[in-house]
Amino acid sequence: TNLEIAKQLSYGVTFAGVVQLFFLIFFTYKYYKPKLKLNLKITSKVKIFFKKLIPSILSSGVTQINILVGTIIASFQSGAVSYLYYADRVYQINLAIAGIAVSTVSLPVLSKAFKIKNYSKVINIQNKSIQLSLILSIPASLGLIIASEEIVSGLFGYGSFSEKDVKMTSDALMFFGFGITAFALIKILANFFFARDNTKTPFYISVLIVFTNIFISLSFFNRVGFIIIPIATSISTWLGVIVYFFILNRINFLLLQKKLFLNTGKIIISSIIMSIVLILIIEKYERYLDYNYIYKSFYLLIVVGFVGIVYLLSCYLLGLLKIRDYKTNLWKKKKIVFSGVQPTGNLHLGNYLGALKNFVSLQKEMECIYCVVDLHAITSFQKPNELEDNVFETVASFLATGIDPNKSLIFNQSSV
Repeated sequence: TNLEIAKQLSYGVTFAGVVQLFFLIFFTYKYYKPKLKLNLKITSKVKIFFKKLIPSILSSGVTQINILVGTIIASFQSGAVSYLYYADRVYQINLAIAGIAVSTVSLPVLSKAFKIKNYSKVINIQNKSIQLSLILSIPASLGLIIASEEIVSGLFGYGSFSEKDVKMTSDALMFFGFGITAFALIKILANFFFARDNTKTPFYISVLIVFTNIFISLSFFNRVGFIIIPIATSISTWLGVIVYFFILNRINFLLLQKKLFLNTGKIIISSIIMSIVLILIIEKYERYLDYNYIYKSFYLLIVVGFVGIVYLLSCYLLGLLKIRDYKTNLWKKKKIVFSGVQPTGNLHLGNYLGALKNFVSLQKEMECIYCVVDLHAITSFQKPNELEDNVFETVASFLATGIDPNKSLIFNQSSV
């Protein structure tokens, strides 16, 4: 029976979760060994952990909370919960790739960059995270808007899932599609606060998003029906994205590079090309994607694969798919360079060409330690006041030639 099939599927999901847990334990065992230890004493570190954890739970799961709220409201209309559920299953795949995956990968490297105060790396990671999220989410958004009915029909349009069900679900999916990019960006932008140990600001923004969603849904539900729920979810999430950008810009947490704007334009161009191809294919092969055609799911896979190739090819030709641009090398151990300059005064062109110029270029690829070796200088007679002035002059020369204290360590030998 259908009930037995549903039970078997639920058993399968539970079993798969247990298998996944054992996989994670196996592959992380050399980094972390789980221990069960009962300790009722709550330390200050544990208190700080929970203080940061609780607001981060809400801010990280704001999209899921919006869906839960929408489901509760939709329960007042017959069949609406099912329509929303099926639509949610489809767009969550795109969210997982464009939002959750990118944010999960970027957060640890972003946090490490803050910890070592490598602010140039922070700016680069932030911009690349946004760009990668846009590369994945914009075409997904347009694809769901254009082909929502074909997608729902190909995936679910069988048996008791009628043409009316396909139409209702596809309408919900289409309006969720308008918010795909916002859903992904919310995950990325929240990381910019999490990496700074700030969980309160994302929490407040999440509260704003949820209450905006509830307000819009309740205000128009009686007139519009369940379809207002995906509309409200997309609108409220885009509002959250705008608030995030406004706050990040105001407190100088986000410095957008010109290259990001240029590449965003290229992403939009590639997405438009993909959308035109998708529309033409749907029109030409409409009968193969029709609800009553038995092999429609097979043709749907071919269409999705083809337009995906068109999009990736377009991105490649426009220079967007350069893998080296998304490598951080932050976790790779750098070679260490140690060098020093005596503060003898009267630094000249030879010092610049022979040492300082190389110091500047080395800091881009290596961990550099530069020392003002004033103890070496006193092997010959030095006037104390002049030596002190020469030390300051040497450090000033370091900075003037482009040695960045955020990338390189500069110290005075006698201070160690």
